[in-house]
Amino acid sequence: MKYDVEKNLRTLRAMVEALTPYLYEEELFGHLGDNMPKMTVGGLLLRLHQLEGLQAALNKNQQTQLAETRQKFEQMRYEWRTHYEKKVLQELRSRAETSLRYLEDATDAMGDWGNQIEKRTIMAELMNEASAQNIAIPAELKGLVSEADGFLRRYFKAGGFFWDERLANAYPQEAYWWLYGKPNQTD
Repeated sequence: MKYDVEKNLRTLRAMVEALTPYLYEEELFGHLGDNMPKMTVGGLLLRLHQLEGLQAALNKNQQTQLAETRQKFEQMRYEWRTHYEKKVLQELRSRAETSLRYLEDATDAMGDWGNQIEKRTIMAELMNEASAQNIAIPAELKGLVSEADGFLRRYFKAGGFFWDERLANAYPQEAYWWLYGKPNQTD
C-alpha cells in the first residue's frame, strides 16, 4: 500500500479545521466532504502520527504545513479539553466494541486484514493520546481492547511490515505488533 503524503496532509488539515464543531456534536463520525474519510479524533491522530514519522522525507512546504496544523490542533485540544476527552473515550469504546464483534467471526475478519489493523492502530493512537493527556481509560474499556487483541493474535502470523515501508519507523514492532505480519489461514 503506497502512502500518499499530500492526500493525508490535506485530510489532516481538513480534520483540524473541522475539529471545533465536531467536538461539541454528539455524532462520533463527522462529515468532511466528498472524497474524504469520516472525521474522528482517531483518524486525525493516525494521520498526524504517520506524517510526523515521515517528517524527514517531507519537503519544506509540507513540514511547515504539518507544524502549523499540529500547533492549531494542540490549541483546539487545549481550548475544548472536556469535549475532546469525551470524544477520545467515545471513539475508543466504539472501535473496541465493533472490532471485538467483527473479530469473533475470524473468516470475515481475516479477509479484511488491512481494515482490521487500521482500526487497531487507531485504537492504539487513542490509547496513547489518552495516556499523554492524562485521560483515564476505564478498566472495562482496556479489557475490551485486550480481548480484541486476543482475537487478532489467534489468527496472526508474524512477518514483514504490512503498510508502506516508509511508515515502519513510526511504528516500532514491539508496540505495533499487528502491523508486522498477516493473518494465518483460518479453518
